[in-house]
Amino acid sequence: MKTKKIFTAICIILILQFALVSTVSAHIDTNDKWSSNRVYFKPVYAGSDANNRIREAASDWNSKVPGFTFSESSSSFHQLGPDPGGMVPYGVAAATYYWVNPNTGYIEECDVYYSTSLSWHYGTSSPPSDKFDFLTVTKHEFGHWYSLDDCYESSHSSSLMYYHIDVGQRKSISSHDYNPARIMYP
Repeated sequence: MKTKKIFTAICIILILQFALVSTVSAHIDTNDKWSSNRVYFKPVYAGSDANNRIREAASDWNSKVPGFTFSESSSSFHQLGPDPGGMVPYGVAAATYYWVNPNTGYIEECDVYYSTSLSWHYGTSSPPSDKFDFLTVTKHEFGHWYSLDDCYESSHSSSLMYYHIDVGQRKSISSHDYNPARIMYP
């Protein structure tokens, strides 16, 4: 009888431990990481409002994950800009692509492409109900630069890394979003 109670207690502890660990790392897609804790990006939009929202999104992530820094550089190969054609699937607001060096295991290249067929809100105010918030989508895409995957748990639908962002919706980076990035870049 005593052995059965000990076994049950161990099982409960293991289940709780797994639940806590999986909650913290729910978004980590892979072990892909950058070789440095500073990554340079280049906004390539013609309009300054879009580029300013890209800078704002990078700054917001920088404040949430002190062990990793996004920095702007006009010479960076890591670009954020409009879809040059065929990179963003139909019905998707933006897509992040990154490439890993198979010899080192480090991310070498990363780009974000935004749909040119959607209506965007580039301002600082709340977005109107018929436009996608460029700032929110950019924060979400920068989350993928940490190898964070989309979250499909409906209990986290308010999280930035939730797979779906509605038109007219502005989201902030929550602890559910940035904690996995802090684990990867302490």
